[in-house]
Amino acid sequence: MSWRDRYEEVRRFSSGLTAVKRDGQWGFVNEKGKKVVACQYDEVRDFVSDLAAVKRGGGWGFVNKKGEEVVACQYDEVRDFAQDLAAVRRDGQWGFVDKGAREVVACQYDEVRDFAQGLAAVRRDGQWGFVDKGGREVVFCRYDEVREFREGLAAVRRSGRWGFVDAADKEVVACRYDEVRDFKEGLAAVRLGSQWGFVDAVGKEVVPCRYDEVRDLEEGLAAVRRGDQWGFVDEEGKEVVPCQYDEVRDFENGLAAVRRGGQWGFVNRWGEEVVSCRYDEVRVFWWGLVVVRRGGQWGFVNRWGEELVLCRYDEVRALRDGWFAVRLGGKWGLVDEAGEEVVPCRYDEVREFHWNLAAVRRGDQWGFVNDKGKEVVPCRYDEVRDFYPSMAAVRRGDQWGFVSKEGKEAVPCRYDEVQEFHWGRAGVRRGDQWGFVDEEGKEVVPCQYDEVQEFDMKLAAVRRGGQWGSVNRLGEEVVSCRYDEVWVFWWGLVAVRRGGRWGFVNEKGKKVVACRYDEIQVFSGFGMAVKRDGQWGFVNDEGKEVVPCRYDEVRDFEEGLAAVRLGSQWGFVSEAGKEVVRCRYDEVWDFEEGLAAVRLGSQWGFVNEEGKEVVPWRYDEVRDFEEGLAAVRFGSQWGFVSKAGKEVVRCRYDEVWDFEEGLAAVRLG
Repeated sequence: MSWRDRYEEVRRFSSGLTAVKRDGQWGFVNEKGKKVVACQYDEVRDFVSDLAAVKRGGGWGFVNKKGEEVVACQYDEVRDFAQDLAAVRRDGQWGFVDKGAREVVACQYDEVRDFAQGLAAVRRDGQWGFVDKGGREVVFCRYDEVREFREGLAAVRRSGRWGFVDAADKEVVACRYDEVRDFKEGLAAVRLGSQWGFVDAVGKEVVPCRYDEVRDLEEGLAAVRRGDQWGFVDEEGKEVVPCQYDEVRDFENGLAAVRRGGQWGFVNRWGEEVVSCRYDEVRVFWWGLVVVRRGGQWGFVNRWGEELVLCRYDEVRALRDGWFAVRLGGKWGLVDEAGEEVVPCRYDEVREFHWNLAAVRRGDQWGFVNDKGKEVVPCRYDEVRDFYPSMAAVRRGDQWGFVSKEGKEAVPCRYDEVQEFHWGRAGVRRGDQWGFVDEEGKEVVPCQYDEVQEFDMKLAAVRRGGQWGSVNRLGEEVVSCRYDEVWVFWWGLVAVRRGGRWGFVNEKGKKVVACRYDEIQVFSGFGMAVKRDGQWGFVNDEGKEVVPCRYDEVRDFEEGLAAVRLGSQWGFVSEAGKEVVRCRYDEVWDFEEGLAAVRLGSQWGFVNEEGKEVVPWRYDEVRDFEEGLAAVRFGSQWGFVSKAGKEVVRCRYDEVWDFEEGLAAVRLG
């Protein structure tokens, strides 16, 4: 039975997790089907920036990949996080929250756009401005239209005219142009009437508005058109390539394709025509090689215009890693990034290189060539798969085997189906039975199973007669096939399920824990969470129950401690099972820099890893420690406390930002 069968609906994977639906409610599992977020939400979206939007009871919030609801479900609408902030709507007004659930921009705007370069466009009473991540309106709402900041400036429109404003609310380019484009490489295209030019970041018109058409800068040069002729200008406004070409393409790797009289060539950034206009078609690639066509035939030219390969190929196809497939007289070969024909045109088909080997076909038979052009695997197979990493599956007739990178048929073609190698073993099928072979062709696990899964380092799950077990790399059935489901873990432990209950078996097949758990959950940190009779605990990597099943909820271990809930109260347990912080808090955050924020009633403080309350619970709001200091709020005023609990910056500021490289921004008034 697959884990997918336990759910009514399973979506596609995104960021390593997929949404699953059970009993009408949504949650998330990882790629092995292990629960990450419990099925308790009416609607969910995919994870973006490690957080997923979730809806419950009509309100939207966010959960993280640990299953924690970091932003409570209280908003009418939310957008995904962008630059660590998410737009949220309440009562028709928009604002922004951070990943700590702090509403950094109050819900007071009619419309907002996502943050870009640390600023977000906001609209109030029909006028647009910008706010920063601290919630300050750095550009007041006074424009009819605005665009995103690019290179420190944003295009703004007022009374039908465009200009540019900076993040200090200074209009560096006055609103006097009919049209503008965003800044790129230090310049922005601007139009006055029907003529185009460019302005720089201080508002100077470095290229006067005298061209009929312009493009954005690429590699410091911009294509410009006067009449029906094209040329190029540089960043200082100098016309380095005169307007004399019928068509031009943007610069790429120091070259630009140009056309005159129906023929193509190339100019360099100094205006020199390094490849004269004599080709019907040209293409340039990132490593400087130029593919050219003349009279229906293709060849290769370098960036200095030297013809490396005469135009003699009927077809050229770009592959990965600087290779080209070339066809001559119906046969294919391979050319490298220097233009050298490494593999002669003698094959009917060629594929991409994988692990320095490419599959090639002659007639209806396949083989492999290496990156030196040697046919290391002769063309004698009816079908081949790409190398991964040192072996490739090959078929002769209707039987499959494997060849090595040296061309040796390491596994003879005698199987009906094969899988890829993992940890030196590959699943193979003879008839309807599966087994495993090693890289020397030895059948280490006889073909006697109905289904097998790939090895996860030490063990692989196998199924026979509807029941699952596991085998080791030597072929020993260390866990006999008598379970309804098994999960194999890379360190050798096997979780087994029988009759709806889970237990654990070690890599030698010895029962560690009888099947007595209702549910198991694998976390990213220490061991696994286990549930019995509605209560949660933890087992270690050996399957030993180090934290007894007596908690109503548990979270993943962080810095050696896991948050646990007993009734409505939270505390922390160690990996040894000791409750180092007694369950008496209404809310706790995970440990960060050796301390965890805890809430008692409406007041917050911090505890250390020994459970000592180093910062008394007297603050209305706190943030995690950054560079040894944590922002704290007392009433409406913010300050900072040290890890010793000392209020090193008195609570007297209206807003503060976290410390970064020894400094923190603060706002007063």
